[in-house]
Amino acid sequence: MAEAKTTKTAKPVKRPVRPGADKAGKAFDDAIETMSGLLAVSGAPVPELFRTVSETSINQAREAYARLKSVTEEATDVLEETFENTRDGVLQAQHKALDVARDNAEATFDFAKKLLSVSSVADVVQLQAGFMRGRLEAYIDYAKGIEATATKLVEGASEPAKAAVAKSLNKVKAA
Repeated sequence: MAEAKTTKTAKPVKRPVRPGADKAGKAFDDAIETMSGLLAVSGAPVPELFRTVSETSINQAREAYARLKSVTEEATDVLEETFENTRDGVLQAQHKALDVARDNAEATFDFAKKLLSVSSVADVVQLQAGFMRGRLEAYIDYAKGIEATATKLVEGASEPAKAAVAKSLNKVKAA
């Protein structure tokens, strides 16, 4: 079977700006400012303990939000990379399938041309047997190629998740 004659023409996909990512952080900060403003405007004396607990809670909420935002963005990046790898693998499989279909069509036309020049039944049988043997070998090669592509696809698609899990485990070990 001939080597694949197609080339990869896919261009890198620009990552879209995640809608609402900055809005949520701004809304959180606005809520904190509003609460602080309400306490200041009320004019009522705020006990120091309440103020300390409130500031601590606000700081902890900000830190928790920042960690959650970071983890969510990392998970989204892993998913995007996984989908990109999967898309590339599927494109490769499609290109191989098209190449096999083209090769099969060319071989069939060549067989038909040769069949027109045959002068005896014995030559027809011999030509038919050679054609079938060649097509069977081509399909075996195709199956091996698809198996390799599928294996590569699965490995490529799972690689970002493996890296994310390893990174998480390293963070846990370091903590």
